[in-house]
Amino acid sequence: MIVERNYTSTVLTFSALYVAVVFAGIVALGCATIVSGKSQTITINSNPQGARCEVTRGGRIIAVVDKTPGSIYIEKTKEDLNITCKKEGYEDSQGFAESGTDTALFGNLIIGGLIGAGVDWASGAHNKYPEYITVNLVPKHSGK
Repeated sequence: MIVERNYTSTVLTFSALYVAVVFAGIVALGCATIVSGKSQTITINSNPQGARCEVTRGGRIIAVVDKTPGSIYIEKTKEDLNITCKKEGYEDSQGFAESGTDTALFGNLIIGGLIGAGVDWASGAHNKYPEYITVNLVPKHSGK
């Protein structure tokens, strides 16, 4: 008696499973919600250091750095950030951080399609601020 084994179907099943796992991993890596989340850390610095900086969005204070350099953890939105820094002997100075688009959104569009990109868009994960912001302070003139 001759017994034949069907290795072809076993190899095809394993190959299909492997491709599905790899594809799911790639889709997950392309998703801004998973990769970078809905919040981010931003480091605020001033030149010279030691200033107190308030970060506002939409006219509301959302974070404060008591003494630069310092980091804040904020929710990402489409609204830009305004930074006001104050230090004794210096004029109050303004900084600005534009809300941009996280590159993970584009990977998700290509690999994950509109559903994954829609999740990123709805959650705000597609937004991104600069990781480092420096505000330059100008010394006050004594008037003498």
